[in-house]
Amino acid sequence: MTASAANAAPDSTRWLAVWAMVAVGALSAIQVGKVGPALPLIRPDLDLGLVPGGWIASIINLTGAVIGIPAGIVADRLGHRQVIVAGILCLLLGSLGGALAPSGTVLLASRFFEGVGYGAIVVAGTPMVVEATSERSRRFALGVWSAYFPMGMIAMLLSASYVLEHHGWRPFWGMNVVLCGAVLVLFLRATHSNGAGATLARWRDVGIALTGAGPWLLAAILLVKSFASFSIMTWMPTLWIDQMQRSVFGAAMLTAVFIAIFIPANILGGTLIRVRGIRAWHLIVVAGLGIALFPQGIFADDLPLAVRLPLLMVYAATAGLIPGVIFASIPAHSPTSAQIGAVTGLIVQCASTGNLIGPPILAAIVVAFGGWSEVKILYVGLGGLIMVGALALRAVERRAPT
Repeated sequence: MTASAANAAPDSTRWLAVWAMVAVGALSAIQVGKVGPALPLIRPDLDLGLVPGGWIASIINLTGAVIGIPAGIVADRLGHRQVIVAGILCLLLGSLGGALAPSGTVLLASRFFEGVGYGAIVVAGTPMVVEATSERSRRFALGVWSAYFPMGMIAMLLSASYVLEHHGWRPFWGMNVVLCGAVLVLFLRATHSNGAGATLARWRDVGIALTGAGPWLLAAILLVKSFASFSIMTWMPTLWIDQMQRSVFGAAMLTAVFIAIFIPANILGGTLIRVRGIRAWHLIVVAGLGIALFPQGIFADDLPLAVRLPLLMVYAATAGLIPGVIFASIPAHSPTSAQIGAVTGLIVQCASTGNLIGPPILAAIVVAFGGWSEVKILYVGLGGLIMVGALALRAVERRAPT
């Protein structure tokens, strides 16, 4: 099994660099989610059908599902800081192109650029955080870093509701251009040009990292979790409006609260590993149980909102442990710090795949079987897969040299 990648940890953590990296990650997550609330305005403006609109929303996840491993290898060899800067510039150019897009084709191309930027940032971000942290604070910092996605989604929901209603979707894209520029300046000032990518990966070591069982198990667990949770995030407003007769604003606020709970859960997942004997697989089993059990009430036809809402929040608190656990476990499953980007690339590629395929598969089940309650059995299976993955990870880590 692989040795720890934390061979040359600094004596103290550069927290400004860590928080700058979290800001960059949140910026990338904003770009993932910004199309959803804007689609009702984009489609008539560019004369788009439902299917092209769906592709504009999802191509960023498709890109992440394709480029994760290559982006990780490039980041390990060329330098993580350089790749992140390039990623932010891709987000900026993508937002600018989208704001000026005369057609759906141009907007789709701009989203491809944003997908490349998102993949580059998320893959290179983990080794950047590792390089900036001491051994003592690394798991907490990686837990915070793993919460970049819900942080960005919350920021997107809060800003989109006002800007889209009062100014339209193109100014919202323009606002993201300005935000990308500001975050780029923050990142450059908070990080050192010679800090990242000093140890370059050899192709042989990258191959060793990607043929180990640990990275693939971490990636598979996060894929299933992403499938489960992103599907709920995507369809929750529709569920509340259709079944609970909530307003669009009320459904959006419930969704925002749900996503917000993932933030402390992500941080807690990364922090709890090895505290009083707690191991990664323990937390993943707890999360798997939550994913299997709580949707039985969330998707039940006959339960009121007063019952469903607490179940939804407990689901987020348990399932949300997984990203923190996974990201905090990456260094232990990388041969050296030079392979962290490649391992992260595999994990991000699988997470993006889960985000990509989860919502349409869930929707297909609802349509095929005639109701939301029919997806309950799906979540039993998803939770079961995660628990099986946790037990397999336990076996792998028990065989690892200490």
